[in-house]
Amino acid sequence: MSYHFVISGFKDCPYYTKACEVADKLVETHPEVVVEKKCFTRDEYHEFRKTTLKKLNKSEDSHTTCPLVFTSLKNVPQAFVGGCDSFTNTVRTEFKGTVPL
Repeated sequence: MSYHFVISGFKDCPYYTKACEVADKLVETHPEVVVEKKCFTRDEYHEFRKTTLKKLNKSEDSHTTCPLVFTSLKNVPQAFVGGCDSFTNTVRTEFKGTVPL
């Protein structure tokens, strides 16, 4: 199975930074995985979040924090992953402890 994760957030968010660090470790050990990082201003992020959640058939209130992580196929959002903790747990589960976290 191939993975394309999108991590979106704003620059000053420590959880966005941590999710990006997890993504870097993931790609180091699994170069077949694609990770796209989208960094916005806080206001731009919240607009992007609302638009993306709508594309994922979720309400804009279903995820209000930073970052927003989802999978994508051909630049179309596919599946909601969640925030930093959910992304880290997904990496642990899907890659069975092969990523040093």
